Amino acid sequence: MHRLELVGESREHSGCINAIEFDSTGIYCLTAGNDRSVRLWNPARQLHIKRFFGPHNYHVNDVCLSSDSAHFVSAGAEHLAFYWDTAEGKVIRKFNHGGSVTCCNYVADGSLICTGSEDRSVRFWDHRSRGAVSVFKDAKDGISSVCERECVVVASSVDGAVRLYDLRKGLLKTDYFEKPVVNVCVSTAVEDCYIASVLDDTVALVEHGDVLTRYRGHTCENYRIHCTFDPCEEFVLCGSSSGTIYCWSLSNNRSSSTVPGAHSGPLTALAFSNPSLLKDGRLVRDLEKNVIDSLREKGSLLVTGGKDGYMRVWRFYGA
Repeated sequence: MHRLELVGESREHSGCINAIEFDSTGIYCLTAGNDRSVRLWNPARQLHIKRFFGPHNYHVNDVCLSSDSAHFVSAGAEHLAFYWDTAEGKVIRKFNHGGSVTCCNYVADGSLICTGSEDRSVRFWDHRSRGAVSVFKDAKDGISSVCERECVVVASSVDGAVRLYDLRKGLLKTDYFEKPVVNVCVSTAVEDCYIASVLDDTVALVEHGDVLTRYRGHTCENYRIHCTFDPCEEFVLCGSSSGTIYCWSLSNNRSSSTVPGAHSGPLTALAFSNPSLLKDGRLVRDLEKNVIDSLREKGSLLVTGGKDGYMRVWRFYGA
């Protein structure tokens, strides 16, 4: 039976934490908040290292880090995404949308930056140029999240669709839901598999376009509630507008446990530290058993953020 233990907490944001992004080492993370700032942390030590502040006039909705952590992108409600030099704390370039920029991610082995917006478009940028490399306008409503697996970009939308853009083949596949989709997380172990946080208070497990199961118990209530797999991909975790952490086992499709009162108010963002487990988006198969056994024994670091402005650090034991 798995369990979650609270390690510590810190409150530097003065408003809701909208996104959490770990670096490739799994030691540091960035958080994006409604207080117009991005903050750098060492979560295991609950150490706040640096605040990035200035260019955003409104909420920072999302943040993503380059693989070497030298640069990051922040997505803002003022129709702009900013490309930063991490060490200098300075903006190098800005990317324009026609509406609030809701999400961002590095794609195509880190060579491109992908952004999504309330202007209904998904845009791809080369940080060396000002204009977008490609613009996809297939959505009928705002884009809520973007992620990628092996050059397939997965974009969720408030129009109730999840669109999968195969950048290599130039193909588009669309999965439809009855309610707005506010967040997606792709599997790194199974091809064409993802989980989707839907505003009907479910998390849908989807493989090859088919909904295998729907996890229930939490509530969204119009918040962009994040969902994620644990590093071993044995569990699905999700926040809730009630501030509760929900966890379901992939093996039996039942709600394994909850952590009520994890946050006082909506729990909007959560992310696992995942050092040395992934290589080129895939599990390192020859080391998989040893790595998974180690994670089960020592636990994985989980960071959560909510409307209360707290960053809370947990140790997740999968067995």
